[in-house]
Amino acid sequence: MSTRSFMEAMMLFTGVQKKAQMEIDRVAKDRLPAFSDMELIAYVRCLMKGLWRWGHQAIGHDPERYEDPDRYWPERYMHDKTTSINSSDVSLRDHFTFGAGRRVCPGCNVAERSLAISIMRLLWSFDITLVPGTILPLDPARYPSMMPGNPGLNLPVTLTVTNFLSAWSERLWRYKSSF
Repeated sequence: MSTRSFMEAMMLFTGVQKKAQMEIDRVAKDRLPAFSDMELIAYVRCLMKGLWRWGHQAIGHDPERYEDPDRYWPERYMHDKTTSINSSDVSLRDHFTFGAGRRVCPGCNVAERSLAISIMRLLWSFDITLVPGTILPLDPARYPSMMPGNPGLNLPVTLTVTNFLSAWSERLWRYKSSF
C-alpha cells in the first residue's frame, strides 16, 4: 500500500515530486541512489512520514492533530526527528501504520528502508504523471485488482524515463568503446 500511495501522491502533487527529485539529484545525480544517501536526503524521510499519515487511517485526517489534514504535505515533517514507534507520548505519534506498544510490527525497519530506496530510485529514474483524461479524484475502486485495496494493472500512471538514463547510456557506450 505504501508504494501505491506514493505513486498516487506523486501523480497528484507534482510540486512535491519535483522538489524530491531536486533533492535526490543534489546527492546522487550521476548514480543510482543507495541506502547511505538517506541521511543526506531528509526530504525522502518526510515523503515517507507524509505517506503513512496521508493513508486511510482516520487519525491521520484529524484536523485537531494536523493542519490541512487531507493535504499531502511532506514539509510538515522537515524538523521532526522521531520515528513512529519511539514516541512514548502517543499524542505525538505521526502515524500508526506499524501498530503500537507490544503489537508494533517487528518488520517496520525493513519496511521503512525498502520504501526509502524505492522512492529514491523511482524518482531518480522517472517522472510520474497521470494518464491524460484521468478522472479525479483517483478512486481505487475504478482500478480493481485481484487483491482488495490494491490497484489493478490499469492504474492511470505514466512513467517517463528522465534524462539520467541518457547519461548512463553515454557512459556505457564509452565503456564498450574502450575494448
